[in-house]
Amino acid sequence: MQAFDCPGLRASHDQDPGNPAYILRAVATQHKGHGVDNAYTVPRTGGVPVAPELCPGGFWSSIREAARGASACAGTGTTSMRQADPLDNPIWSSLCSRHRALALRAGEEVARYPSDFAPFLGVARAGMEAAGPLQRLVAPGESVVVAGVVPAVPPGWRLQTQGSMAQMVCSEPIEQADGPEMIALGEAHRADVLALVALVYPHYFRPRTMELGRYLGIYHDGRLAAMAGERMGTEDSVEISAICTHPDFLGRGHARRLTACLVNDLLQQGRTPFLHVSHANTRARRLYEWIGFRTRRDLGLWSLSRPQDMAQ
Repeated sequence: MQAFDCPGLRASHDQDPGNPAYILRAVATQHKGHGVDNAYTVPRTGGVPVAPELCPGGFWSSIREAARGASACAGTGTTSMRQADPLDNPIWSSLCSRHRALALRAGEEVARYPSDFAPFLGVARAGMEAAGPLQRLVAPGESVVVAGVVPAVPPGWRLQTQGSMAQMVCSEPIEQADGPEMIALGEAHRADVLALVALVYPHYFRPRTMELGRYLGIYHDGRLAAMAGERMGTEDSVEISAICTHPDFLGRGHARRLTACLVNDLLQQGRTPFLHVSHANTRARRLYEWIGFRTRRDLGLWSLSRPQDMAQ
C-alpha cells in the first residue's frame, strides 16, 4: 500500500482528474466497446496507445474535446459561469471543468454525473426551463440532487428542500500532527470504503465516487478507521469530501490529519480547498472552523424527482 508523508502529497499522474491521463481514462469509460478493452484503458497495442487514425473517430475526437474543454460548456452556460464565482454553482462548475470528461449532457446548459459516481445534476442558470434535457437525463422514478442553482420544475416533477449547507474554504495550511500511516485508497480498498460510508456517511457516496479524486485512509488492525477525499472542483479549487471516522476510532485526530494532508497539498498546488457541511451537523462545522476553514456562503440543497409513471 502506498503511504503518504504530508506535506508533499502528490496524486499519481493517473489519479488526478485534472491530468490528461485521467481524461483519457474517463472518456475511454464512456466509449467502452468502441476500441477500448476495458473501462480504465485507452486502446493499446503491446502496451503502447494505438495511433488515433487506427481507432474510431468518435473516441479520439471525444478525447480531444475533453482535453481541451473547448466545447464542454459552450454558449450561455460558460457565460453564466464567467459572470459569477464558479463556487456559487459548484455542481455545474465541476461538470464544466474538473469532471467535464465524465459529464452526461443534454444540450449546453444541463449536465449530470453518471449515477454510479454521484447523484448530482447541475444547470447553468437559476430558474431556466429545462424540461426536455431533464427528461433525457433523469429516469422515471429517479431523484437527483441540485445545489445552489435550481432550474424551473417541470410539471409533475417534485422539488424537495434538503436544507441549507455552509460552503467553507481554507486559505492557510493546517498544522499536521504525527500519527498513524495514511495510505492512498484504491480499488483494493473499495469494499472497506463503501462499508465505512454506509455506516457514517451514506447520503451521496456511490460505488465509483472514490474515482472522482484522491482518497486517503488510516487503517487500524486491518480495519478502515477514517478516510477523506476529493470530489467536485474547478480549475483552481477542489472539494474535500467524505471526511468520516468509524465510531470505534473517534477522538484520535484521524479526520483532522487526513483533511490537513489534502488541504496542505492543494494549497501547495495553488488550489483552494473547499467543503460543504450541513448546518444541522454542528459538530463537524465546529471542527472545520477550528482547523482553519471559514464560511464562504450558504447554499441551498434540493432533491429533484421525476415521477415513476412518466414516459421516456
